[in-house]
Amino acid sequence: MWQGNEAAWIGVGGAFASAVVGALITVLWRNKQRQPEAEPNLANPVSPNGEPHWAGPLQVDPGSFKGREAQLKALAEAFKTHRAVVISGGAGYGKTRLAAEYIANANAQGYWTTAGASPTQTLSALAPLLEVATTDRNDDDIAGEVRRRLAALPSEFLWAIDNLDNLDQLNALLGGTASFHLLATTRDGRRAILPNTAYFLPIGVLDTGPAVELLCSRSFCKFNASDRAWRDTMEYIVDMVGRLPLAVEMLAVHLGDPGQDPGKLHAELLRAPSPLELTKFRDAAEGAIIPRDAGVFATIAGTLARLSGDLRQLLSPLGYLADAPVPPALLAAVAGVPEEALARLFSECGRQSVLALVDDRVRVHSLTTAAIAATNRDGALAATLEGAVVRLDSVAQNDPVALRGELAHYQRMHGNARSALGAEALSVLRLSNSLGVAYRALGRFQEALSLNEETLEIRQRVLGPEHPDTLTSRNSLGASYSYLGRYQEAASLDEETLKIRERVLGPEHPDTLTSRSGLAASYRYLGRRQEAAGLEEEILKIRERVLGPEHPDTLWSRSSLAVGYWYLGRRQEAAGLEEEILKIRERVLGPEHPDTLTSRS
Repeated sequence: MWQGNEAAWIGVGGAFASAVVGALITVLWRNKQRQPEAEPNLANPVSPNGEPHWAGPLQVDPGSFKGREAQLKALAEAFKTHRAVVISGGAGYGKTRLAAEYIANANAQGYWTTAGASPTQTLSALAPLLEVATTDRNDDDIAGEVRRRLAALPSEFLWAIDNLDNLDQLNALLGGTASFHLLATTRDGRRAILPNTAYFLPIGVLDTGPAVELLCSRSFCKFNASDRAWRDTMEYIVDMVGRLPLAVEMLAVHLGDPGQDPGKLHAELLRAPSPLELTKFRDAAEGAIIPRDAGVFATIAGTLARLSGDLRQLLSPLGYLADAPVPPALLAAVAGVPEEALARLFSECGRQSVLALVDDRVRVHSLTTAAIAATNRDGALAATLEGAVVRLDSVAQNDPVALRGELAHYQRMHGNARSALGAEALSVLRLSNSLGVAYRALGRFQEALSLNEETLEIRQRVLGPEHPDTLTSRNSLGASYSYLGRYQEAASLDEETLKIRERVLGPEHPDTLTSRSGLAASYRYLGRRQEAAGLEEEILKIRERVLGPEHPDTLWSRSSLAVGYWYLGRRQEAAGLEEEILKIRERVLGPEHPDTLTSRS
């Protein structure tokens, strides 16, 4: 749960257009008496500890909800006759807050997720909340299981999907036999493509009166419509940011600072922002229609400038991540700090409506992200990429659940880096290679192949055919060929890579052993099992001598050789090797370690 100033819970726009996520109704739920259930019950979706299955519990001050009362009533009426409701509006208009306010008032039960780039990815995001297993399964398998579980839910159940970038997804999500209700927020205004079962609810910026009320919501200034000078100043202020809820809320926080008053705030907004930074902001906003964008940018940039230098630096990576919840572990990795170092960032930036920590995820509005990117120091992107590659390599190998939750951010960083630094930059190529490994880990083999081919072509041209990075790309491409059943191509590539690495690096270099292991796998797939086993025997001898008999790499080589013996019908030798591995892993790793369980299996 959020631990910052309670005022940080209040909001219509700002970080709360993305941070007021899921069940801000948690407090309402907790005040109810519930009988604990031994197992999750989809008809009454609560977790074993009695918490509702809403991602992102958040408390809201009803006094901060301004100017949306009519839309709130329209939402309630729409669900009486429609299965789905789509809230459509521009960036920073308060779509998410309206959806969350409806959920709080309706005391509904269900789930809240952030949309993916496709119906399959959007469905897969619901998997953890429906307790669908994701390990060793691709997105299609996961999405299919999610569909089956959704079909079992009662009609009054509500699935809220935030930030659906393309309404074309809606027909696919509503298809099948399921009867649950769906509430989506989107910037897509194409109401004509919606099915008859969906109600379209467009929202605009705030009217002047509610905007002024929101501007006063964080300070001691009184709403005094009879004072003409006061009213004119306040109206000028909200008009300078186009009455955009996101910007008005940030200004409301600033107006509540000690020594601040409407006149000073108005004067600050009159200062023209840097033309270069404003252009970067518009580009980073990716075509979002922003009323009075100069005033909006000045508001967000001013808030960022008031942060201390160390906190502002920690925010820098958020300028390159996706418009989706960010795990703190990922932010810590790309910022290059321990996760515990983020506590003060969350507290101070939450108070300023820059971000919010909700359900152990960092939520930042897309316009705030754009302003961070526009005002970042030179070198911030390169530093972000360095931490991203280390983190991505780790989760791709060890944590598929974390990988699924973070993949959109690596994809966005990759796109930003290609645009800013060029596809041939070494840091971009390193991220490209790691992203290809991640795609393979998630079963997205065709995407991995396309990225591997592109990366190898660039590295061969820029670095030369024998550069270590080029050989790494060749190795990755061979792995993708194997996963797609193109074993002969994989073997040919592996043979070339092994020859170069043996000559350039030597026969006992770890990369050389990796190539030899990949070639052994390709030979097995081609039925050349004796050659495969011979390669595995060579690898094991070297690793036992260089690394020792109990090193993890040595144990994996022993296990691979056992597989090779099994294919050759040498079952007794295979069993003997596995028995040795199991004894070592039980002693070194413990009886319940995943690798130990693999050996036992």
